[in-house]
Amino acid sequence: RLLSSSFAKMMENPQIDPGSWIALANFVYAPRTVPVDAIGVHGWGDLRDETIAHVADLHRKLSARHIILNGAEEYEVHAPGFSYWKDILVKKHRIPATSIFATAPARHTYEEAQGIVDIAKREHIRSLAIVTVPLHLLRAFLTDLHVMNEGRLDIKLYPHTLPAIDWHDIVLFKPVVGPHEETM
Repeated sequence: RLLSSSFAKMMENPQIDPGSWIALANFVYAPRTVPVDAIGVHGWGDLRDETIAHVADLHRKLSARHIILNGAEEYEVHAPGFSYWKDILVKKHRIPATSIFATAPARHTYEEAQGIVDIAKREHIRSLAIVTVPLHLLRAFLTDLHVMNEGRLDIKLYPHTLPAIDWHDIVLFKPVVGPHEETM
């Protein structure tokens, strides 16, 4: 609640103090080990196997009852989606198949957030870890927070990302549309 009211105040003023954004980013990226009812995953094509392993590890460490995945069969063009992720979680990481839920196939972050929140509401989830790749975490967390606020849901939301990321590594982006790749 404290974060959502602070965030609402930040959004009211287009001239936001940069320190507020830094505090928000530091909150989102801070490591935490708070037990949760479920883990909501924002699917991504990059770092998928590392993310799947991290989700399985969090499932155990945070005593989560459920894992919520995007029901789309591709998370990016030609990147495996729900069936692949569920298969690896069940067969390699020994997560019970009955613990894994699929949202409706979502094409973007907002649809994923809506699906995660819909399942959280249906399953009476009171606390939720949100997991995605590092570059997407802040956006996914804020989108989930927005959807929760829209639905007037009081769910404790805890962002998580991969623990061992080299922030200085060069990343290659393959465009969905267009012939040129980009690096950052």
